[in-house]
Amino acid sequence: MEKISFKNKLPQNFKKEEKALISNGILTWIDLMNLKDEKINYITSSTFTSVRNFKRLRCIAMFLHCLKIPLNEAALLMHSGIPSIKSLSNSTPNQLIKMTGRFERTLYNPKKATFDLKKASIIIKLAKQYCDN
Repeated sequence: MEKISFKNKLPQNFKKEEKALISNGILTWIDLMNLKDEKINYITSSTFTSVRNFKRLRCIAMFLHCLKIPLNEAALLMHSGIPSIKSLSNSTPNQLIKMTGRFERTLYNPKKATFDLKKASIIIKLAKQYCDN
């Protein structure tokens, strides 16, 4: 698979982490997904970044790379309380819609919900397929 750079694609609240990742030679979503806790601790000890944000980014990278979903959907899943592909695979479409919908409403998102039953079912199916491999 082609290595896709995350440079200038991260949300504004991760700019410090983006700068620290780039300065440590972590330049792609795959590199970020494979980032070990020891390396995260090393980076955060010498920069003004947080372990929590690095783990969030690693989760987003995992969703992006393994499930091939868009960045906005990966971020929504992570911010809605779904920390891994395994937990996503154990969800039901209704649970997924409820969790993501609740988070979107807290953001006062007046737009149509990102996930409907069909899309939620597809994402969960992808997660189950990934976990079975």
